[in-house]
Amino acid sequence: MKRRQFLAVSSLALAMPETVLAGEGQVEYSRAAFDQLLLSGKPVLLDFYTTW
Repeated sequence: MKRRQFLAVSSLALAMPETVLAGEGQVEYSRAAFDQLLLSGKPVLLDFYTTW
């Protein structure tokens, strides 16, 4: 990878937490709310985990 590309990717990675924090925050999942968000046309991030 070239130096400029590396610096650009590094800068973008450092800016990502600010982008995530600017969102609506965490909410409990419900299918109706998820469908409504999809219909709004805004980007949606669905994050989940399991303790298997």
